[in-house]
Amino acid sequence: MFFKYLFQSIRRLASGKTIKRIDTPIPAGGSSFKISLWLKTDKETPHVVLALLASGNRQYCVMEMDEFHSFFGAMAEIRSTASGLQKPGLLGKK
Repeated sequence: MFFKYLFQSIRRLASGKTIKRIDTPIPAGGSSFKISLWLKTDKETPHVVLALLASGNRQYCVMEMDEFHSFFGAMAEIRSTASGLQKPGLLGKK
C-alpha cells in the first residue's frame, strides 16, 4: 500500500505543472511548509501538494481536491478552537 501511494505521488508530480505556490517559513524549527496547486497536464485535473521541508528531510503529501477541502475544513476547525483558547484566563494569561 505504501509503495502504491508513493508511486502515485511521484507520477502526479512528474506529469503536471505548478499553477500557484505559497511558501510559509517556520522560524522556530528552521523548516518551511510549501503548498502548491498543480495541474495535471494529461487530464487537466488539479491537485494540491503540501510539502514540509526541513534540514536534510522533505515530506510530501499529494491530495486530490476533495481531500484538500476535507483537510482545509479540519484546519479551519483547529483555528477556530485555538482562537477561543486565546481569550484571557484559558491558557493562564491574565
